Amino acid sequence: MNWKWEEPWFTEARKRLEEMEREPLSPENPARLERLAENLAGRRTLFAPESQYAGQLENVRDAMKKRSGPPEDDLLPFLAELKEEIYFRGCVEPWKERWVSYYQEEFAAHHANGRPWREGDPPVTVFVPACGHLEATKNCVESILRHTPQADYDLLLIDHGSRDDTRVYFQRVPGARVMAMKENVRMLMFSSAFRACRGKYLAFVSNDTEVTEGWLERLTDCLETLPKAVSATPVTPATSNFQSQEAVSLAEGRFCWRRRSRIMPVIGVYDREKVNEIGFADRLFWSMEFWDDDFSLRARRRGFWQMLCTNVYCHHLGSLTGRAAWEKEHTLAWGRELFWKKHGTDPWAKGFCRQEDLMVLVRQWRPSWSKAEGLAIDCGFGDGPLEIGNHCALGGAELFWQAVTTEAEFLPDLAAYAEKGEAVTDLEPWLKKCFAKKRFQVILREEMTEEGLMPLLARGLERDGILWTMGRTEKCPGLERLGQCGLWQTWRKKGT
Repeated sequence: MNWKWEEPWFTEARKRLEEMEREPLSPENPARLERLAENLAGRRTLFAPESQYAGQLENVRDAMKKRSGPPEDDLLPFLAELKEEIYFRGCVEPWKERWVSYYQEEFAAHHANGRPWREGDPPVTVFVPACGHLEATKNCVESILRHTPQADYDLLLIDHGSRDDTRVYFQRVPGARVMAMKENVRMLMFSSAFRACRGKYLAFVSNDTEVTEGWLERLTDCLETLPKAVSATPVTPATSNFQSQEAVSLAEGRFCWRRRSRIMPVIGVYDREKVNEIGFADRLFWSMEFWDDDFSLRARRRGFWQMLCTNVYCHHLGSLTGRAAWEKEHTLAWGRELFWKKHGTDPWAKGFCRQEDLMVLVRQWRPSWSKAEGLAIDCGFGDGPLEIGNHCALGGAELFWQAVTTEAEFLPDLAAYAEKGEAVTDLEPWLKKCFAKKRFQVILREEMTEEGLMPLLARGLERDGILWTMGRTEKCPGLERLGQCGLWQTWRKKGT
């Protein structure tokens, strides 16, 4: 494994940790761990407020003292996370110029699950983390036991620093593996769980949810059917990002699967092999806010799809622990700032989630063709084109997008929804050149469109083609206005 930015002090720490990993049950390991801690006591960056080094060190200590299962269930993942926390906080994070190479060359490999497939391993590892809230946790776990065939999954229960009887309850659940973390180390919990996954798929189930009959079968069916899908998520109430407002369908298969630019996974099933290519949770987002936005961005830029499955409905109480952190620690602001710092763009920028006013108009329209081309103009992260494509698929139509942006920071996102795309500095000359060669059945412009540009956009439409854009224009030669919702308008190219 590559450690491009390691310094001599880290080399010594890494060797000691790897010695412990090679002999996880060695009686010498507690003494080795204490010598490691003594040697690192002066490294100030390891004790910064955002660092989980001290907590993870305590988790390793506790796991060494209270061995209750095979080391790959907790001790080895804990050691791996401790090593990466030391490396990232001590050798990478303080130097912003090192971030690009770290995330491009090291991050995925450092966070990969390398556990080989073993005879008898179940296809899915379901993991439930809990930090307190025992009654809700019991309801969650019991719903999994009740609604999931035993042969389909391996259950991993994570006590994430609870101060109630959560760990006692977990240890009484028949057939469950228990990952016991003495301290709550936030994002390191996700990475530790991923390292302990045995199945081809990893299912994260928040302890403030309850699953329903057939949930796992339908979500994994989506991943097995769609080669590009990295994750599948059910419809759940009390969830933002319009994941609670989709109509739940009784139909099966593709008609119920929606590609989304961004997913908030209160429940999510992930393809382990694909996650290994991009890495799971990033410890940079120590506040646990915007880690899912970060994963969504990395997934779509890698060419993977995230699916919202409207044929699966699960119950969700709403955040039990996150709300307190929002109010007490202002974690939303911290997470948003960290996303800006890593990616150079706002996680809540254009196209990060569904424009509901646009979708009101889209749902009023039915495509009359089976296959067509669309032009997406300045659509940001791209949820608008994806949602229009979802709507077309419901009617049995395929829509292939070409994309253009005048905002260069979104150029890497075009490939997530478009067959081809490019960034330009001056839109009108590009449109004139493009429309001289071809016409489109659909044009979407996710910007306020001045009246003077409307005739040019009309020129780019096929007969009966549809234009969605924002504005207050009342009339345009060659176009018929079909509707308005908020700032969004629908226009149709008049027949000639």
